[in-house]
Amino acid sequence: LDALDPENDTALNDTVVAAYRSMRRRYEPGSQHTIVLLTDGRNGDDNSIGHEQMLRRLQSMGKPGQPIDVVSIAYGEGPDLDKLADVSEVVGGRVISSPQVARLDRLFIEALRR
Repeated sequence: LDALDPENDTALNDTVVAAYRSMRRRYEPGSQHTIVLLTDGRNGDDNSIGHEQMLRRLQSMGKPGQPIDVVSIAYGEGPDLDKLADVSEVVGGRVISSPQVARLDRLFIEALRR
């Protein structure tokens, strides 16, 4: 974790949709389903789907009674916390943020608490 350096060139929106789709395919009733998304908090890929399109896809994949939470751990300077909060609002979950990379281990533990 200490070697991580946010570079702001990731396809965040595509990644969230792919992770949610993968978790949906592997859904097991009675188990907790949480995607922990470690991110610099911005979609930096111009070829990625847009924010609204990502939210619509997540919403369409949701199933009543089969929750899949997305817990976003945003680190570094300037994450777009509002957009990450939109994801949590649509599918469940929350956003945890810290500009200090040194706190990431504690943030992971906090992310997995329910």
